[in-house]
Amino acid sequence: MLVVEGAIVNDSKRTVEVPRLRFAIRDQDDHEIYSWTALPANNVLLAGEALPFRTRLASPPREGQQVLVRFFNRRDLAAGIQ
Repeated sequence: MLVVEGAIVNDSKRTVEVPRLRFAIRDQDDHEIYSWTALPANNVLLAGEALPFRTRLASPPREGQQVLVRFFNRRDLAAGIQ
């Protein structure tokens, strides 16, 4: 079981929208071998607000060496990533 936890923090002075999160597992050669997305608990963060997140992967690839977390973006849509 792999558990990834963190927090999204709005350090601006305005309310912002929070997109989906994208998680990717990479191997020792830095190749992406598995990815998934998750919706945040809220899609809006007020100025100075923090939003914790947590996701689990029941059977992560054994060759995985690192996990990359970022926001889902338009390039992901163009690449057909859901």
